[in-house]
Amino acid sequence: MQTLRQQMAGSAKRAQATTTTTDAGRLQGGGARPSVASLRARVEERLRALPDGDAPERRRQARRLFLESVLTWEFGEQLLLDTNLTHLFDQLQATLDDTDMGRELDGVLDGLLASR
Repeated sequence: MQTLRQQMAGSAKRAQATTTTTDAGRLQGGGARPSVASLRARVEERLRALPDGDAPERRRQARRLFLESVLTWEFGEQLLLDTNLTHLFDQLQATLDDTDMGRELDGVLDGLLASR
């Protein structure tokens, strides 16, 4: 997790360096990081928007939405401007495959998806 934080911090700095001050303020919301409760609400909202369908594909999409939500919560919306982000998410998902952490995350996401 520490390595991921370092990589994401570097990625966020690169993305921020390429945005104007106005854009960065707009993307960041101009304030402090939202609460964990607002992060949870955001994740739940985004998961509700997922269409019903193929379970493995839906799980992959749910993981992606979760990772994107958490990382932008941690490092700011400007992170989404990084051109390497897709590759990073692919690596994160591959790393989670067939691990205890990945199975735990899938269990949490399955519970959230079932409650929608």
